[in-house]
Amino acid sequence: MHVMHYMAAVSVAKRGRVPGGMTLLILPAGRYASFRFPLSGLANGFCEIFNRLLPTSGYGQAPGPFFERYDEAFDPGNPGSMVEICLPIRSNVSARQM
Repeated sequence: MHVMHYMAAVSVAKRGRVPGGMTLLILPAGRYASFRFPLSGLANGFCEIFNRLLPTSGYGQAPGPFFERYDEAFDPGNPGSMVEICLPIRSNVSARQM
């Protein structure tokens, strides 16, 4: 069973005291694939990533959270605003195949 937690977040320069009612999440360092899709095409974007792009890339999803990133130009009222989808990846190519 997969569990999804949706969090609104902001990056911080350094870890400090977390205000009450908030949660600290540290994204692990590693290799991430980044994809951009318009807000109106986000559902199709996820389908494209997991059904076409990732399976043909030589990479698979690595353990860890994936996240959406909304930059300063994002406008929730504009269906064409771009959303970045980032997910941890690992190579599917073993050392013997190289």
